[in-house]
Amino acid sequence: MQTSVKKCVYPNNILVVSNDGNTISCPLESGNVKLADINNGIQNAWQSPLYDDFRNNLDKYLNDKNKICWQCNLLERNGATSLRTELLPITEDVKLKGVQFKLSNKCQLVCAHCGPLLSSSWGKHLGITKPIRNFNLKDNIIEELKELVPSLNFIRFTGGEPWIDPTHWKILNELHKIDKKDCELHYITNGLGKIKKELWEPYKRVLIMLSVDGYAESYEWFRRKSSWKDLIKNYENLKKLQNVEVWINFSITPWTINYLDDCKNFFSERFFTVPIMNPSHCSLASISKENYEKLGLTNYPKYSKIIGSNIKPLEHLKNWALKWDRSWNTIGQAEKIHPWLLKI
Repeated sequence: MQTSVKKCVYPNNILVVSNDGNTISCPLESGNVKLADINNGIQNAWQSPLYDDFRNNLDKYLNDKNKICWQCNLLERNGATSLRTELLPITEDVKLKGVQFKLSNKCQLVCAHCGPLLSSSWGKHLGITKPIRNFNLKDNIIEELKELVPSLNFIRFTGGEPWIDPTHWKILNELHKIDKKDCELHYITNGLGKIKKELWEPYKRVLIMLSVDGYAESYEWFRRKSSWKDLIKNYENLKKLQNVEVWINFSITPWTINYLDDCKNFFSERFFTVPIMNPSHCSLASISKENYEKLGLTNYPKYSKIIGSNIKPLEHLKNWALKWDRSWNTIGQAEKIHPWLLKI
């Protein structure tokens, strides 16, 4: 028997497929439970005893001591919004309304708050021999997805970077053959890959959550191998597509928060901010309130309770920034873009 849970939409309504082929409890890599192999079937995974056991026992994860829901718990405890409270409506009914695919870690960027689990370019940067993490999605699963699509609210692709993942385009090619009715297509993307807009045309709505962390030069410093010029060009082209809606997804870190207003003023779209809690060099929690004020970082009431909740020495931030510059042969750039580092 499928039992619903309160406080989180994922166990009740969204099947999340990770880049190792397992369905998982949550799209956040900071903590989740592996539940079933997607290649055994979408409905088989959704209705599996493991999934229902997770729903029945979710309350034990919704406390501050567990390692599964810790990120949402920490944000909410400190007065901030989390993934489960800001982005998604919560329902008590158990019904499969969306499928979220994280097909691989294939990505062309190396972002400061990411790592090799979600970015093959990070793996290459670290010298990992086999940096790409993916799985072989069986054709019968794509066929099952085609049957399910008319009853789904959305299909979401994340990554890695979905627009450079061939399996993602293979799925869309197959879905192009059927009537999608009211099913929407969603992306979390860096917006720098090439698109095939003809495969988007049949959808009532294509929602693009565009990851933009920083502004202009600070964006390129934080998201290595990126191009602000290319991002803006692609963004302008996306806005011309009739059925496409763009949201901006901005990560709140010590390295981006001073550029939040610039970014908001530039982009007119719906704007979401996501406070990063891990790794510590990208978290406001690592800076005491006294040092936060001393460094001249912009203080928004929305994030004030996060500041100083997991304090690290200030040298921790500076050492990381200098190491980040050295690893990209851009020595001096950190202090130019983030002059508050000179106060440490």
